[in-house]
Amino acid sequence: IDGKKIKIIELDKLKKISSQYSDFILLIISCVIVQRFDRGLPPLTLQNISKSYNIPIRVTKLIINKLLDAGIIIETLNDDERVPSYQPAFDISKLTVGMLLNRVDEEGAGETSFRVNRNDKYKLQWDTIISARNGMYDSTNGILVKDLNIEQPNK
Repeated sequence: IDGKKIKIIELDKLKKISSQYSDFILLIISCVIVQRFDRGLPPLTLQNISKSYNIPIRVTKLIINKLLDAGIIIETLNDDERVPSYQPAFDISKLTVGMLLNRVDEEGAGETSFRVNRNDKYKLQWDTIISARNGMYDSTNGILVKDLNIEQPNK
């Protein structure tokens, strides 16, 4: 398979990534960034995270962008490489799994962009989704991301 076909296959897989699997990778990358910060290790670049944890680069980029947009992480310049690396945006002792998922879920376009009114005609559907999401957030609000130990890759 030539390079062009591989890129098309990768893009196709990226479009089909399930919400659950996306959240799983989101949590892995968040754990990596938070725990490295907690241990006083230097922040990793997008390429380092992708290679070290066997996450496809496009998926890593997608998740890093979600974390940046949600204000979970910030970009910092790595002195050695002059390439952006990533570290937590706020006190890691406050970052729970519920907060992480909630912030990422709330980021992005909604009712004002798509004009599907959630308050009248589709209130029952909206309230059902919000109730399900809140249950997920509430059940994970006591779990700190920094406490979900993740193995550091062998160098």
